[in-house]
Amino acid sequence: MSRFPCTLCSNCYSSLRDVVQHLCYPMDEEKLILPKCPIAHDCCSDASFKKGSTFRSHLSQYHPEWRTEGCPIKFRLSEESGAFVSGVSLEDNSESLHLNIDPFPQSIPQEVFGGHQTVSESLILDHIGKFYLQLYAEFGIPYSTIQDICNGIILISELNNARIIQQLKAGLDHLGVAADEVNSLCNIVSKGDVLFSSHHKSVSAQSCFVTDYLRREYFYSKHYNFKEPIEVNLSNNPKSKDKLQYVPVSQTLTEILEDPAVQKDVDASFCKQPFDEEVKDYTDGTLFKEELHEPKEIHLFLYQDGFNPVFNVLGSAKNKYKELVVYFTLGNLSAGNRSKVDTKYLIMLIREKVFKRVGAKKCFERLLAELKQLQTEGILYKGLQVPVKVINMLGDSLGQHMVGGFIESFSSSYFCRFCEITRKVFKASPTITKPQRSKENYARYVLKANLTEKPVKGIKQTCEFNSLGNFHAVRHLVCCLAHDILEGVVKWDLAGIIRNMTKKTWFTYKFLNKRIQHFKCNGIDSRNKPAFVRADGKKLGGHAVQNWSLLRLLPFIIGDKMEDLHDPNVELYVLLKQLVEYFCSHSFLKSDIPYIKDVLLPKYFQLRSVVLVNAKLYPLKPKHHYMMHYPELMLKYGPLIHLWTLGFEQKHKFFKHVCRMSRNFINVEYTCALRHQLNLAYQSTGPLLPKGVTEVGAVPLSPNSHKGELKRFLVQQNFNGEYRECRAITVDGVLYRREFLLLLSANENNIECGLLKAILCSENSVNFVLKILMATFDENFGICTLPNDYSQIGIFRIVSPYNLKYAQPQPVYSFKGKQCISLKGKVL
Repeated sequence: MSRFPCTLCSNCYSSLRDVVQHLCYPMDEEKLILPKCPIAHDCCSDASFKKGSTFRSHLSQYHPEWRTEGCPIKFRLSEESGAFVSGVSLEDNSESLHLNIDPFPQSIPQEVFGGHQTVSESLILDHIGKFYLQLYAEFGIPYSTIQDICNGIILISELNNARIIQQLKAGLDHLGVAADEVNSLCNIVSKGDVLFSSHHKSVSAQSCFVTDYLRREYFYSKHYNFKEPIEVNLSNNPKSKDKLQYVPVSQTLTEILEDPAVQKDVDASFCKQPFDEEVKDYTDGTLFKEELHEPKEIHLFLYQDGFNPVFNVLGSAKNKYKELVVYFTLGNLSAGNRSKVDTKYLIMLIREKVFKRVGAKKCFERLLAELKQLQTEGILYKGLQVPVKVINMLGDSLGQHMVGGFIESFSSSYFCRFCEITRKVFKASPTITKPQRSKENYARYVLKANLTEKPVKGIKQTCEFNSLGNFHAVRHLVCCLAHDILEGVVKWDLAGIIRNMTKKTWFTYKFLNKRIQHFKCNGIDSRNKPAFVRADGKKLGGHAVQNWSLLRLLPFIIGDKMEDLHDPNVELYVLLKQLVEYFCSHSFLKSDIPYIKDVLLPKYFQLRSVVLVNAKLYPLKPKHHYMMHYPELMLKYGPLIHLWTLGFEQKHKFFKHVCRMSRNFINVEYTCALRHQLNLAYQSTGPLLPKGVTEVGAVPLSPNSHKGELKRFLVQQNFNGEYRECRAITVDGVLYRREFLLLLSANENNIECGLLKAILCSENSVNFVLKILMATFDENFGICTLPNDYSQIGIFRIVSPYNLKYAQPQPVYSFKGKQCISLKGKVL
């Protein structure tokens, strides 16, 4: 019932909170100035307000009840939690979100926990357990520090409990209660103090957190399904240090397959139908279609890599702690969920020097035995035994060659694991590829290599994973787009193109780096701003995504200094950018492959031979040859961006953080594996795949608050009173704000875009009101330009964010007086 009127208009609202948001909305748009506080007639402040933030500060100081008066209890709780609602953070590093949240929130209303709602002992114990588990898992605090924190809690709880008992006894004595009843009541109150009892074994021996052993062995194992990693001795000597840490795949699968969000993705994968022309995922690739797969299968993507978990190790100790790690992710998850770091799970961790000394056969023995068992016996999922199959092995080229039994030196004659081309042939004709390696030739070369103890055509030994029924090294070792293209071809060739431009005196390295320094990356680009370009011109200085950003944003950074747009250097740049857009596409058409293979790639290498003539400074490298295989690999494996390894490499940061924070280097493998399992237990306390909607600045929908065509459109739609309008919203982790640009579809050289003009929410739906625009392709720079007055023209359309083919908003940049975008991948 609306009982809170606005003093500036005739509208009434159900709570003070809605009135405040109604007033702040036009203030934030600089359309309203409040001459005085309109909330209370007896306000003791005479201040006027030009900004919504100033008005909110005034409310927090003079009217602290404004957040809660008239609000439902659930709204009060979400308001007090600030920017964190339903466990989703709205932090945006790219631009200030201006959430207008009171930095000093009021306490939770007393009626939430008072009288009518009982707080159980198990609930308090659960929160205490999660507190300690977070210290172990998320913050990586050393065990000794956690114990110091625990000792502090023990002391504080003792003093607090003694104070409570003291006050209780004094009050009861004053009331004349008998001594034995006083002691009985004090005993009940003391045991009811769960923080005190859980930190004193004498009071509660069953639920106790006083030692590391009790916290891990009793509470976490029973309540959070914590499982310790298994230490596998690779030697017959029990005192040997040749050991590895192993986490059973079946154990982790059982845990994650119980999560409802994971089950939703898995069930959807069972019903997925392949596309004929469009390739969207690995299930549309020719390799998956050629193999025999049952309708219901659990698919695994394995990943192996070597990394050093210890920071800043120099000198002789540089490789002392270098580890070989094996992860897996669930192929049945959607491509977006597979890319998340939290969906990468540890299988095996071993010191690299131990792996090389013991050998792959012994090290992978336990893993292969379990994978074979899962393949034949399956795993229990919703009452059915579902087979588990390894679909692909992911990794960089060095790791893939190590696992596959190929030569790990890329300067050898046979450097390619996809075909049998020689270095001499490649140097003479870089566009040539030989027929793909076959299982039969691989087996023959392995046999000959074992007899001669010398590599045969790039193969030195067998791949242990070939013993799996559906896996073979010549078919299932996937390439990595980030390493081959972004940290390979782009890193070298773009550096050469920029060097040639500086030689033409279009600009200097100092001027370019100054432009990069002051260039403002928008939206999602702000997370990976281009790195400075090295003055020696040999290669770019950034990591994979920074190189990608520089390739995409170079016209906006320095394009105005490119004097001749028909110069071969500019043409080579546009060709490279176009190729990367195809390789990085989230989906593509099969008809695109001949164009990439027969037109773009030959043209690129022909023009490269003219532009990058210094063969010593910019030689052709194996990764240039791998790029020639990419068209057929796209058809074989599906969109390659879904299979790159950057998400797994992000997982390394967890172990680096553990080593840095724990300061324990005695048994690094055990420390990292144990903390990983504790982190998995911590994740299991909530949803593994957080989803949902978080609204920011929601107010009741009022079409009259808009102007022009948008107002008329909203009136025509006749939305009911249940709808709210938001300033920003997150949908399944993706942030949207008004005036964000969304990609919809492509039409020849035009791209249909939608400018987000309004975000409308109800209890069961989210709708975007988009102004439809057409962006045109600029072939001179490989970018797309929007209409000059794009904010004023265009028709309106309502689109659900769940139906967007390209969910991520597209950053817009000003270039030569126009608003432009630079794509990451091809739009269909």
